[in-house]
Amino acid sequence: MTGFMWHRSTGHPFVPLCIHKIDRSLWPMFSRHHYLSADINSSAQCYGGFIGEDLVAFMAYIHFPHPKVRNIKRGHRTVVLPDFQGLGISGVMAETIGQMLHDQGFRYRRVIAHPAVISYCSRSPRWRETTNTSRKVPDRPTGDRWSVAGERTPVKRIIDPRVLSMRSFEYVPVIR
Repeated sequence: MTGFMWHRSTGHPFVPLCIHKIDRSLWPMFSRHHYLSADINSSAQCYGGFIGEDLVAFMAYIHFPHPKVRNIKRGHRTVVLPDFQGLGISGVMAETIGQMLHDQGFRYRRVIAHPAVISYCSRSPRWRETTNTSRKVPDRPTGDRWSVAGERTPVKRIIDPRVLSMRSFEYVPVIR
């Protein structure tokens, strides 16, 4: 069992969170709350976060195919049900799974778009950013634009905001 206190200075009560391996068949309960996709990879390893008897969070990881390193796993889907968001459940689950994978000889990475989760990982000693900040953010043309007189105007460029906010972090294990 893993427990945590939310904003200890505010005196919120201890919330007992239990994390257990669960079957992928429970994903539909969470899929409509995922911002990106309702799909889940068939090879995903799935875990549930329970408060008492209630399943309140879902986290899955998959193997990360890397050309040189064979022992990396990557977070695949993370969803905390709306009534339980903002309590830090996602961070507790990710760190618990990251440590479990480390103990099995794996590295664990997450690619994150949610600003609050990026902020959490940026502040936490348990996460190291792996985003390549020297790489330019790709933009895409919207196509040529033509004026009424038939003259060509410059191509308007759009930067995809989802690409701007994507950050990658690797779990920093607790050495026992």
